[in-house]
Amino acid sequence: MEEAYHHLLHYYQYPHLHNPNINYHEPAYNFYESYEPEIYYDYHEPPSEQEITLSIIAELTQKLDERLESMESQINERFDKLEEAMGQVAKTIKELQSQEMNEQVWTSPVALDVEPLVSLEPVHFDIAEETHDDVSFC
Repeated sequence: MEEAYHHLLHYYQYPHLHNPNINYHEPAYNFYESYEPEIYYDYHEPPSEQEITLSIIAELTQKLDERLESMESQINERFDKLEEAMGQVAKTIKELQSQEMNEQVWTSPVALDVEPLVSLEPVHFDIAEETHDDVSFC
């Protein structure tokens, strides 16, 4: 392919060498204006600075969007956990308040300083061990 290209290039740059009917003093045939070989169809000009900048911006935007989506999902997960924890805290507070209300019913602030009339501790009687021999009747 490369040899054929160079042969065509030589033929069009120096036509008088290949065709005796062409006047030597005429200007040489302009190869680039009339014929583009296949090799030039594969050639791509380097991208301009603007194209490079736009491609970099597009890549960065895509990466930022992906990162934003992952951060958003993490934030949503944390909010869900926080809402669940807040629900548990509210439930615990209600339980503690109900326990406190029950304690306030049984122990009023006035009765706290005074010894209770009835002991709240359980009393165990062992009837089997008690004997009535010690009791004397008068």
